[in-house]
Amino acid sequence: MDALVGNLLRDRESASSAGGRTTLLRAWTAFHERVFGSTDDPTNLPMFPATARSVIAVSASFKAGDYRSFANYHSAVRSQHIELGFSWDQLLEATG
Repeated sequence: MDALVGNLLRDRESASSAGGRTTLLRAWTAFHERVFGSTDDPTNLPMFPATARSVIAVSASFKAGDYRSFANYHSAVRSQHIELGFSWDQLLEATG
């Protein structure tokens, strides 16, 4: 059963979609680290769980960079946040 479930989870996204998601998360991480410092440093604000503060700051960075497909980046972070077991609450929804 573990192999079957693992296979299902691995194949739920196409290879190109999974690669695209990785790219989206990499860009979000870069902006997050510019604002809050390295995610490797435990004294800095971690990227996950996302907070209203972090979403606002990173979103402002995307706006300043004139990113036109911001919704894709936001969606990738939201999905990752939820998959890591965190709740995407009303405040995060409204902030997004």
